[in-house]
Amino acid sequence: MAADAGGGVWHAARDVVRRHADDGTLVAQWRHDGPIDDLAVGGPAAVFVVSADAVTQYDADGGTVRRVGVTVGD
Repeated sequence: MAADAGGGVWHAARDVVRRHADDGTLVAQWRHDGPIDDLAVGGPAAVFVVSADAVTQYDADGGTVRRVGVTVGD
């Protein structure tokens, strides 16, 4: 879960990212390509979703900005 500057709240459950405005209204929702491990929000074009194999940056409307694959060493 993460708050944004406008008082809204971002949260992720399973493979879905949602943003609610400060009054509770659902403003945005989209599916990630797999289970979400973590979420961080740094601005309207900086919604970061972490999964087991990648960090994906989205814009506030769910458009993919970039994706960086990650591997976990021993």
